[in-house]
Amino acid sequence: MTSTVGASAKSAVRFVQQIHKDIRSFIDAMDELLGKPGWTPTPSNKVSDDLGNGINDTWLIENLFRIYVPTANLKSTNRAITFHLLLNPPESYEEPTVLFFAVKYSETIPPSQIWNEWTADGSETLLNALAGQFKSTTIGKNALNEELFPGASSALALPQPLCGFGSEKDVREKAVAPLLSFFK
Repeated sequence: MTSTVGASAKSAVRFVQQIHKDIRSFIDAMDELLGKPGWTPTPSNKVSDDLGNGINDTWLIENLFRIYVPTANLKSTNRAITFHLLLNPPESYEEPTVLFFAVKYSETIPPSQIWNEWTADGSETLLNALAGQFKSTTIGKNALNEELFPGASSALALPQPLCGFGSEKDVREKAVAPLLSFFK
C-alpha cells in the first residue's frame, strides 16, 4: 500500500468512525425519548443481522433496524414502533434515510416475530413507491406486504433524512411525537 493510499484509508476510517458516533447518538436519543413514555427496544442489544465474526461480503452495515414495544408488553404486543436506517437507500433518495413506522396489529404477537419477519426489501419497496418524498403515509392492511410487517392491521410510515437529526429535539419533534400520536 502506498503512503497516499494509506493516508486515504486512514482518513476514510476516521470518517466512518464519526458516522458511527453520530448514529450511536441518534439510537441513544431514540431509546431515551421512547423510554420515557414506556417503550423498550427489543432486542435491546441488536440493530442488524448483517455482520458476523467472519469475513464475508459485508463488512460495513448498510441497514440498521430497531423495534420498540410497550414495556408492559415485552412478551406479546399489538403495537410497535420501528425504524429502518438505510445508509445506502434506493436511488430515489440522495442521502441516508430513516424510515420510521408506528405499527398496529389486530392480534398480539411476540416482538421476536416482528424482527424475524421484517426484511429490508419491504422498506426499500415502500421508499421506491414514495419516490424520494419525505412525507408521512398511512398504510392499510392490504398494502402491508409480507416483506414489511406481516399480520399488521395498519401502520404509519415516516421517512426522514438522517442529516435532519442533529439534536435530541429534532428526534423528538420529527420522529417520536408523530409516531406516538398514531396510537392515540
